[in-house]
Amino acid sequence: MLPRFRSLLAFSIVLLAPMAAQAVPITYNFAGQLAQPVNGASQFSGSFTMDSNPNFIPLPAVLPGTLTETSSDVSMTLHLGSQTYDFSNTPGQSGAALYVNSPLQGYSYPSGSPQESISLNGALFTGSAGSAPSFTVNFQQAGGFFSTTDLGKLSTSSFSSGVHFSAMSGGQSTASNGTLTSIEQVSAPEPGSLAIFGGLAIAAMITARRRVACRTGADGRREGPRASRG
Repeated sequence: MLPRFRSLLAFSIVLLAPMAAQAVPITYNFAGQLAQPVNGASQFSGSFTMDSNPNFIPLPAVLPGTLTETSSDVSMTLHLGSQTYDFSNTPGQSGAALYVNSPLQGYSYPSGSPQESISLNGALFTGSAGSAPSFTVNFQQAGGFFSTTDLGKLSTSSFSSGVHFSAMSGGQSTASNGTLTSIEQVSAPEPGSLAIFGGLAIAAMITARRRVACRTGADGRREGPRASRG
């Protein structure tokens, strides 16, 4: 039975391992404070989600090394006072974007030392009362080059961070910078890993049942190991 069990385990791993390699969502919860109150509120909180392996599009016209992702994998929710803003992407309209700027080797930057920058931006252009709120949370790190692994390591200790909120209301614009007071990654097991573990558990159960069935006689008694036939 052991060789059969091993074969079952190997089959489960081969069948389900590609699922573990697929990109999975990365979600962060955050909180902070605006330097200037907006509509009487300065405390904010929320969350943003992005893909661990985004399908970036280069934006060379904006700044060399800039990439953007605006698929449905990117979304952000902001709570500011009594208002809740949901930034998400729907067909034909982009409301949330992930921007990455990675320094390029050999490029002369006019503003001195280049920095790696990771930004989440949300903008609503169809808000109520003619408002067009926009919120950006930015992480910067001097030196080095962007890697997708950085998306899972965002923190206020490893990156310098900041936020910006702006909105139009009644024909007037209000805007304020701010700071993050906390950011925490919401951990969740990868779906591919769960599938593999589930497959292995099922394989173990099937093998155990077959082993019990082989050792049970017609009268319901458990039999000892049978002698091998010569």
